[in-house]
Amino acid sequence: MELQEAIFSRRTVRKFKKDPVPREVVDQIIDAARYAPSACNLQLWEFIAVDDPELIDQIAEETRFITLAPVAIFVTYSHKYTRENLAWVQSASAAVQNMMLMAHDLGLGGCWVDTLGNVGRIKKLLRLPEEQTVLALVLFGYYKLNLRAPRRRSIDSVLHFTEY
Repeated sequence: MELQEAIFSRRTVRKFKKDPVPREVVDQIIDAARYAPSACNLQLWEFIAVDDPELIDQIAEETRFITLAPVAIFVTYSHKYTRENLAWVQSASAAVQNMMLMAHDLGLGGCWVDTLGNVGRIKKLLRLPEEQTVLALVLFGYYKLNLRAPRRRSIDSVLHFTEY
């Protein structure tokens, strides 16, 4: 798949088949994340792939969306280096976008979840070190149905040159 096609055809998926996602495919998704830009190229992100049904059920008490897909990937970032300028959020976000595009290229759908519930409890369930901050949860699985492109704002309405 060409990059332009991947960008323009990727959709957020919320209905997945129950088919498991092979670990080799998860590896490919994370490999793409590793190549995202990061602040000072420190690459302080970590990824926790969860496909264990029991753990998914426990995490679902905090974020019910985790039950939608066969594999969930939590993106965390060490805040030991800095919390200034949100560089850690920017770096993790770039990694998530790479993950979403790679998954799409591999025939999977993805959903970036913004409702995490009690993050402290999630950190305990995932056994995360104190310095790791959970920044995102991304669900992956095979499409249950194909989606149409959502309406997008025109370029003229979002692009400003020189000033707003």
